[in-house]
Amino acid sequence: MPPMPYVMEIGTVFSLLNDYVEDKSRMVQMLTDLRSPAVTHLLDMQFFKGTGSTPPAWATAAAAHIETDWFGWNAGTDSQNAFNPANPVQTGWWTRWYGNADTITRETLRRALEVALGVSHDSDAITPTRYWRIMFTWSCGAPMFQGWVAWQWDEDDPQEGFVLCTFTTPGNGHPLYATPHRPPSLGYAPDYEDPVVVDPGNYGMWIVGDQFTDVLLPPSPIWHPLGKGVLPSWPNAFLYTHGSTPLVVAPAEEDGGVLRAGHPWP
Repeated sequence: MPPMPYVMEIGTVFSLLNDYVEDKSRMVQMLTDLRSPAVTHLLDMQFFKGTGSTPPAWATAAAAHIETDWFGWNAGTDSQNAFNPANPVQTGWWTRWYGNADTITRETLRRALEVALGVSHDSDAITPTRYWRIMFTWSCGAPMFQGWVAWQWDEDDPQEGFVLCTFTTPGNGHPLYATPHRPPSLGYAPDYEDPVVVDPGNYGMWIVGDQFTDVLLPPSPIWHPLGKGVLPSWPNAFLYTHGSTPLVVAPAEEDGGVLRAGHPWP
């Protein structure tokens, strides 16, 4: 997953996931995997197995990263340390939060696929009645880890519908960008676009926001203009964003954006 410099992201893994579920049989396969109690680790899922005899390198790395940093699992296990109220330790990299990120993730994905396929949650068999498109996104800065499933459909054609599956999570300690701009000190990735001037591609993600950010650290009366850069990790800071016209920026994929041509699986 990306380093989370923005509060809404897609990135490489979710781009691959979005491409994976464009295939109807893969949607059924993923729901089958999510319902199976035998599928414990991510590398047991077809999405991470890929099409070869062994999982590709990206899948092995991504699975280890998600199980360790998202789920907080100890290496070689499928669980994290028990919660100790006397010495609370956060789950994975989620700032100041402990919880069951693994089961929340699994249930959210399962529910999204059931809605998209028109499959009852309590049914034993997976018999799709429709194939709605799904899009997966991730938003950080929330106080806790949660999954959200929303959908819209065409009353005149029940086969035409769209499901949006979003994970809202606490931060991971990585500093947020002060504005939609990518800080010049980090260089400009090839797929970064500022400002957005081209027509949308098959895939895309744009950020709209003010051009400038100033920070006030109470009780100091002095405002600190940041311009392009990252937000300082100051507690109780007050932010003032401003500008004559909003920015429209297409983030780089490494910052949680999405390639215009998508990221094909696998």
